[in-house]
Amino acid sequence: MKLRFSMALRFEILGRFNRARAARLTLPHFTCQTPLFMPVGTQGTIKGLTTDQLEDIGCQIILGNTYHLELRPGSQLIDDLGGLHKFMNWKRALLTDSGGFQMVVPSLLFSKHIKCHCRAYGHAELNFWFLHLIDILLIQNNIKYNTC
Repeated sequence: MKLRFSMALRFEILGRFNRARAARLTLPHFTCQTPLFMPVGTQGTIKGLTTDQLEDIGCQIILGNTYHLELRPGSQLIDDLGGLHKFMNWKRALLTDSGGFQMVVPSLLFSKHIKCHCRAYGHAELNFWFLHLIDILLIQNNIKYNTC
């Protein structure tokens, strides 16, 4: 599988006051002004709100979790449907993390870490799966993230 990379992000500090700062974060789909609130769309959705409602309240970016997205609905399905933006009907910015916390903590209880590999415990199906760091990049590539 070939990795596709999106445009690099751009982060500009616009002002400072003591330790606080205001900045502009430019991503391929949207430019965000910080500080900002970033709701978590665990499985490609913000529970209880539509994307129109999120836009109406000024939401600029949604945080997704690669681990949860791979478990359900699955990165291949998201890719088949045109990426996470189309899957969620979200035109603004998305940020995904690796899901490492969700893999590491259960793995400490159920398995061992081997260098760059992680044997993850799939909480939804109650099974184990084996991930390499490149697997995380491939999953994020499938969901067509903005930044991770």
